[in-house]
Parts: sequence; structure tokens; C-alpha cells
Amino acid sequence: MSDNYIIELRVDVKNPQADRRSKDWYKLPTIPAGSRFIVTSSFIMKTDSRYGTISVSNVELGKAILANAERVEPKTVREFKYVDADWSFDGDAVLAALLKLGRITRADFVAAGELLNASDSKVEFED
Repeated sequence: MSDNYIIELRVDVKNPQADRRSKDWYKLPTIPAGSRFIVTSSFIMKTDSRYGTISVSNVELGKAILANAERVEPKTVREFKYVDADWSFDGDAVLAALLKLGRITRADFVAAGELLNASDSKVEFED
């Protein structure tokens, strides 16, 4: 277990450091309500973006995000990885560990494969 946690913005936050030339989340004029972030002891990053972290000590944007957000439970694979395990193993390593622990079986792999191969099924991958 780590000291990392997830927050979600309750309201839109006006970015005091906006830069309209950039499409990075931390340069947008407004960070929309509902945006989710991973908070560690040193940085804040959007849960749905691999790029762009800001320092927790970022006086303007970091404090605005923290002041207008509430802690929430993790709900994506990436959020669980940062909050519950604080590691960066890939999906194969996680599956191998779950298999070794007896938490998943071959039947689970078959069912997952059928779901992923179904033409009418769409599975969203949230890292």
C-alpha cells in the first residue's frame, strides 16, 4: 500500500498558468470538473494521461486542483496500480501473479478472450 491517492475535481478550475499553444492538460485554460488525478508526495498527474505532471508544490495550479477536489476511490487499472501497489509492472506480470495466487483461472482467460473477440463488444482500456 502506498501513500498515493486519487482525487476528482468537483468544479471547473481556471488555470492560472494557461498556455493556449499547448494541448497538454496542465496548460488548458480550464481543467474540467470530473477530471481525476493521481496525487503522490511530489506530483499530481491526470489519471488518463501518461504525460504531464505538475509538482504538488506548484503554488498556483497544484493548489487550485487540491483545493477544489475530493478524494475518491480508484476505479481504473492505472489508479489501482498507483494507490494500492505503487508499482509499474505490465499487464502480463499482473496476470501471472493473479494466476499464481489462484485468483484467476484458465476459464477466466477464455472468457476474457471471448469478450475481446466478440464483434459486438467494445472494451475500453484504461491504463
